[in-house]
Amino acid sequence: MEIKENKYIASAIVDDNITKGETTIISLKEINEGKIKKEFNPYSTSDIYVDCLITDSDGNTLFRPGYWTVDYKLELKSISTSDTYYLPGELKGKDSAEIIGIEHFNISFKPLSSGLHTYQINLYVKGELSDSLTGEFNVADTDKLIKGKIVINDTNKRYFMYENTKETFIPVGFNTGWSVSTYRGSYDYDEWYKRMSEVGCNWSRIWMCGWNFGLHIAKSLNLAEVDNFKKRLNQAARLERVLQMAEDEGIYVFLTMNNHGQFSTLVNSEWKINPYSNIISKPQQFFTDSECKRIYKDEIRYIVARYGTYDSLMAYELFNEVDWTDVADLNKITIKNWHEEMASYLKSIDCYNRLITTSYKGTLGSAFSSDLIDIACIHSYSSENAITYTAKQISDNYSNYKKIIVYAEFGINASSGEATYKADKDATSVFLSSWSSLMSGAASSTMSWWWDSWIHKYNLYNVLEGLAAYSSRMNLNGNVKYYQVIDSLPSSDLKVRGLSVDDSRYYGFIYDKSYTFTNKTANSYSGLANMSVTDGTYKVTLMNPQSGEVISEEMISTTNGMLSFDLNTFSSYVAFILELQK
Repeated sequence: MEIKENKYIASAIVDDNITKGETTIISLKEINEGKIKKEFNPYSTSDIYVDCLITDSDGNTLFRPGYWTVDYKLELKSISTSDTYYLPGELKGKDSAEIIGIEHFNISFKPLSSGLHTYQINLYVKGELSDSLTGEFNVADTDKLIKGKIVINDTNKRYFMYENTKETFIPVGFNTGWSVSTYRGSYDYDEWYKRMSEVGCNWSRIWMCGWNFGLHIAKSLNLAEVDNFKKRLNQAARLERVLQMAEDEGIYVFLTMNNHGQFSTLVNSEWKINPYSNIISKPQQFFTDSECKRIYKDEIRYIVARYGTYDSLMAYELFNEVDWTDVADLNKITIKNWHEEMASYLKSIDCYNRLITTSYKGTLGSAFSSDLIDIACIHSYSSENAITYTAKQISDNYSNYKKIIVYAEFGINASSGEATYKADKDATSVFLSSWSSLMSGAASSTMSWWWDSWIHKYNLYNVLEGLAAYSSRMNLNGNVKYYQVIDSLPSSDLKVRGLSVDDSRYYGFIYDKSYTFTNKTANSYSGLANMSVTDGTYKVTLMNPQSGEVISEEMISTTNGMLSFDLNTFSSYVAFILELQK
């Protein structure tokens, strides 16, 4: 189709200072906004949409979809507040979002190389090419080390690594599903992420739910539509800010795109305020109705277009606990097929190839068996022994799906954070389950669910400080084996969980088997550990699992394939790293 005259977009605004590895925005603000809004729904690709092809100096082309938005001035306005959620010294005020300018299309882009780039922007109306713009811009190189996005380790498929540097990445953190304070709103994340970063945590999980960052669902039907996000653009801008903040703090995010309650009439039901209830009669039809699928793919496109450049976005999570929705009359294959269709579409439009996951209320689910689902997310709540229970859930999941595992929800009480606090005031269950998770085959710590009413309220972030410090020393590239027994420990009351890599690096957590979140009696131990390893000289590092403090480091050589190392005196638990010296 020959374009003789641009009807809707006149030019593109491109930043003069674009740097490799940093998100930039191409804005189409010189636009016939009134005509577009009058004649079309700019959130529906059936009406109008923008695509952009960006080609670097080596001829590599990246596809980026455009998204309709308006700029906001986001700030925390100073007000007097009686909000009791704050800890001493925290930010106070009202989360404010003020519209600036007109609605328009944006194209978000993260250049992966420096030098001259060219772009072609195409605007389609009713599926036909209407307007086209071309141009070019230069991308400056950077001295900053760009580790790249998080990918699955290609040497063992059990752990994560940075794409560019191949360094091991171990997610350690907490859920941070939505903002909770009455006034501060999304600025809650400033406090949560600051405290997480201070103790070395690097992972969180955010829900796109109706009461926070959701696009198609709000607190009442008149605040949202399934295919028009105009009334939710303020929340879209807030999520953008949170993802940028996460990137600045070194925190990676699982972005949960659907929560179960909106498609349930029985569990945390929001069906009556879900705008999809205007087009289907039962929640389960969302997974089979062709019109629902078409509409939801447009929402996926919007999410990928707007947020897909942020390296802090580690994974897209298609659903939280999909088996809590009204799917009882659907077979498991139907749910798997829906996930495959949505994951396939997402991958087709995401040039940055971010990971995709989903979750069930337990450890097993049909979608985990799909090759298009990269990560199996375990959710589990139990008051059983945190170490043995966690390990069993991981074993059950891996034996079924042979897939990288993260423990994305964990708790000893599913009712409330306050009830959890009463049962475990210092979060020992999180501490023990997290060490068990990493040493038993999952790729992460366990992620506590009660982040707001337990972890933050009682300032328990440091419960993961030791694991964060320890995991930062781990190199998990290579062939991994797991063990629960070594040749000898100073006491029969002690047990061990650990893993080895290429029979040259050994990681282990030694613990008092009687020490649990219900029995916190601390016992002291000292003496030698003896372990059969590959012959050679090892750097032996002992660490305090709670604080991350290095207790000792020394070089020790094996005798006939046996390494003996002194555990010094420790209380209840100690961690070690053995590294064969070349």
